[in-house]
Amino acid sequence: MYLTYTNDQRGMLKALALIESNDNPNAIGDRSNPDGPALGPYQIHQHAWNEISDWRAKHGMDVRPYHTATDPQSSKYYALSFMTWIQSEFVTHHKALPSPQLLYACYSLGPSIIPKIKSMKGLTIGTAPFEPIMLVSKAQTTPLTSVGYPYALARRKMATGQRYANLLTAHLESIRDLGIPLLWK
Repeated sequence: MYLTYTNDQRGMLKALALIESNDNPNAIGDRSNPDGPALGPYQIHQHAWNEISDWRAKHGMDVRPYHTATDPQSSKYYALSFMTWIQSEFVTHHKALPSPQLLYACYSLGPSIIPKIKSMKGLTIGTAPFEPIMLVSKAQTTPLTSVGYPYALARRKMATGQRYANLLTAHLESIRDLGIPLLWK
């Protein structure tokens, strides 16, 4: 068995924390958001935390209060839960996992993306490094613009998603070629 994006949860989470906050558990971002600031290494807003809590409770997982968003363990569990939720919606509606780029873009849009996943257009089954099959987009912004997000926002989210995918690819190539993980010890 070879290492893939989806079975290297530590790599996925470390790359996410680096992109979101430079892996800073005390990070406070997006202070002007009406929902309040985003907290912790995974930059989760309180409303998103509450929705992820509901999903976790529905799936028999423990639920933690929002003030623990700066705790590396609590925030890691919540980020992983949200990424798992996104992936399961893609598999349910499109019969394949999203590319890391698309996964990141959806993560950064928050739980409001979940009901829109089923209506995304411009996705095709393809391959990517370290994955046998996944959803990729023909035009970078189409999956997000097809469900109502403005082009500029879609372009920005997908560009950051590409940086996320590049980190994961470098990490997995380093493990494969040198036996040295870049994102975790």
